[in-house]
Amino acid sequence: MRKGNQLLLVFLFFLTGLGSFFIFRLLQVRRFKKTVFVPQESSFELQPPAEALKGELVLAAGQVKRQARGGEEFEEVIAGEELLEGERLAVGLDSQAEVVFSAFVQIQLKASSEISLTNLLPSCFLINQAGGRVNYQTLQKDNSLSIRVLHTLLYLTGGEVEVQVDKGEVIIELLAGRAKLALVDLANETQVWFLEKGQTALIDDRQRRVEIR
Repeated sequence: MRKGNQLLLVFLFFLTGLGSFFIFRLLQVRRFKKTVFVPQESSFELQPPAEALKGELVLAAGQVKRQARGGEEFEEVIAGEELLEGERLAVGLDSQAEVVFSAFVQIQLKASSEISLTNLLPSCFLINQAGGRVNYQTLQKDNSLSIRVLHTLLYLTGGEVEVQVDKGEVIIELLAGRAKLALVDLANETQVWFLEKGQTALIDDRQRRVEIR
């Protein structure tokens, strides 16, 4: 076979292979375009930690509502129901509620008050109080909890405290035990005070000022 014919034959094989490759890719792209993506449903559901305490609503007088964990709306709740970490509890006018975490803490909500059960692990129990007047009492002398109110964090050990918040004004009355109060001031620095039984802290959250009486 002449050298020219050999080169021509090689060139034809090359063109055939190249054409086959492009045809394969074209068919592959068309097949992918026809494939419909169907998202898979997730069975994952976030639950409170197994170690988190559970509260019992022992009193619900008047208008008492709960926002469930992951919920968007408040719904009426009655005495005897269980409260979980991540839920919120709101009490209306002329109403009151009481929540008990067995052998740990008792929380009494007065009229027009609201709290969030932020963290219910015994080692770092935290309640966020959004408004109203709420009484917190530990049920054992070594129990402790933290209460967040606006820019103030109160740490209570073995005692009882009443916290009232309204339009940027916070009043904290320490009725028993001992407590530590921390506030982030306008210079973004944390100031700390220690409260003794019978003392009251008056807090102006707008000015970030604290007066101890």
